Amino acid sequence: MSLRSVLASFLVLLTLSSAPGCGSDEKPNDVTRYENVRGRFLGTASDGRDVVLHHEAVDGAMPAMVMSLPVADPGDANGIEIDQPVQFDLVIEGSEIRVESLTTLADTTTLNLESPSEENGNATPETESDTTGR
Repeated sequence: MSLRSVLASFLVLLTLSSAPGCGSDEKPNDVTRYENVRGRFLGTASDGRDVVLHHEAVDGAMPAMVMSLPVADPGDANGIEIDQPVQFDLVIEGSEIRVESLTTLADTTTLNLESPSEENGNATPETESDTTGR
């Protein structure tokens, strides 16, 4: 084997071993996707880059709460009325969180917007059968 081919092989191995997931200490971001999360649309913030949502509890992740979250496609919020029931995917990637696939639900959708403390009688629950009777 010539010195040239040994050096070429070494460079290829060095390049491969430094790529993420190929023997380096750098780990790719973990992505967790919670699909079909439901809630109530409360508006937009940050010039439309964020949506304000009162969402139901996300199993294994968080209780029901109001959050302002970045939306992957700001156009998804166009045309959504305040207090409209919505459904979306909540995506957590490393330390980043975002809303994807934001869509409206029927006005008659029943949402459970109680937090665990509300379920124990420590606050007034906000369970709604429609968006007009709160």
